[in-house]
Amino acid sequence: MYQNFYNFIQKPFDVTPDPRFLYMSRNHSETLAALIYGIRERRGFITIIGEVGTGKTTLLNATLEKLDDQTASAFIFNTDVTFEELLQMALIDFGLATAEESLPKFVALDRLNRFATAQFAAGKNIVIIIDEAQNLDLQTMENLRLLSNLETPRYKLVQIILSGQPELDEKLRRPEMRQLSQRINLRRYITPLDKKDTFNYIRHHLKIAGCADINFFDKSSLEIIWTYSGGVPRKINILCDNTLLIGYGLGRKKITRSETQEAIRDLSWSPFLHTAAKPDEVKQIKEKQTARFLIPRVAVATAGLSLALILGAMGAALWDSGSEKLESIPAFSKHLWATDSGPPSPGTTPQPENMQSDIQNLNSQETSSKPKPQAPRLTPENLPPAMTPVNQSSEIHPPDSAAIPQDANHEVETQKAVQTATRKRSVENPAPTLKVEASEPDIAESFNQVVVKKGDTLSWIIKESYKDSEEMLPLVLQANTQIQNPDLILPGWVIRLPKHVPTGKLAGRMTENNQSIKWKITTPSTEQ
Repeated sequence: MYQNFYNFIQKPFDVTPDPRFLYMSRNHSETLAALIYGIRERRGFITIIGEVGTGKTTLLNATLEKLDDQTASAFIFNTDVTFEELLQMALIDFGLATAEESLPKFVALDRLNRFATAQFAAGKNIVIIIDEAQNLDLQTMENLRLLSNLETPRYKLVQIILSGQPELDEKLRRPEMRQLSQRINLRRYITPLDKKDTFNYIRHHLKIAGCADINFFDKSSLEIIWTYSGGVPRKINILCDNTLLIGYGLGRKKITRSETQEAIRDLSWSPFLHTAAKPDEVKQIKEKQTARFLIPRVAVATAGLSLALILGAMGAALWDSGSEKLESIPAFSKHLWATDSGPPSPGTTPQPENMQSDIQNLNSQETSSKPKPQAPRLTPENLPPAMTPVNQSSEIHPPDSAAIPQDANHEVETQKAVQTATRKRSVENPAPTLKVEASEPDIAESFNQVVVKKGDTLSWIIKESYKDSEEMLPLVLQANTQIQNPDLILPGWVIRLPKHVPTGKLAGRMTENNQSIKWKITTPSTEQ
């Protein structure tokens, strides 16, 4: 229609796979060379993978034109068939069967085998080209693999080319297709044209059609075509054909931006859709294409960066808050909770006159802070009677924080308050001192160590370790001066248990005048 108007000898942008219009980009040139090499050198299976409209069929037709009469070919373009039907279509192309025949599978295979052997003996070759191979089912593809067993010790008698979309590549990479995949000797992938090749592709088609003007499409229209088509030859042909038709209708001898944009609107618009795609500017087209991929990635990256900044700020705030709280703890409290579970060194032991003021400062800070809703803090005023201290001279050593289970945090906080109250009462009301007097020199000199776990009690630990558990309590208390109340031990404490138990019985009495408890070890001979 517009052919005479533009003085073309033929339509430049037809959608049929005419090998005369094949533009030999670097990728297409390499693929064509691989096809011809694979057939002539009897390489067996060859695959061509490419997206829709990238020129696979045109390449196959160009390959057939390059072959001489020494190679018989069968071109299968309808792949929605069974293997038996596919085999019969190949025999029809080879001239070995007619469409009216209905051949059993073994008869068809025998005819193909005889023909391939005769061709090889005459120095000739055969090739079966299967287009749209992504539609083949797995069973048909497995039968094709068995078909490649027609061979001599040195050469393949039948060459098979599988051409298809990326779905074919996915099928071949399945575990059940590994035998066929391993037999593929040549794999080639066809990609869309880049910007430079797109411009040259359009000029090449115009030249073949008889147009010598390389600027028949101006630069702005070429830019729009490249953006709209993405370098896919079929899309380029359709858009350019519509653009030429619009230019002919408007009487334009050259194609500009406006004709190309109108062609895009015609291809995008539909009367059955509420909205029509109208890319008026190249910028709008580019934004629509890049937004699909760029915006989600930018959003994810921005969200990740924001989360990292928030977490960093929270960590810094918590660190500063923790540092301020640590600086506000009195010196005695810092020493008490910063050291290990062992006894403090003599140089760092706080003196009684300074201890009282430190405890008061600590209690004032605890009462001024907001209490946790799950449990009230214990203070010296509401301390239960069962938690009264029993030993002034004993040192209190906190458990190792790493040894306390996470679910015991609340209990440990309560016990901290108890210990604070215990120290305050110990300063104001000295308790009786436990003194142990041994009448024999075999008091335990070495100990077993037991780590207190959640739920343990001192009486249970002694009972599990000694036969006469009740009589061992004084010796265990002597060996563990950090225990002020036998009914109060914390998880993580290390309890020392004497290895050697003195002979005889432990007896004791309370002397009220000096508020001390004296114990001695008696033997059966001295006991009254």
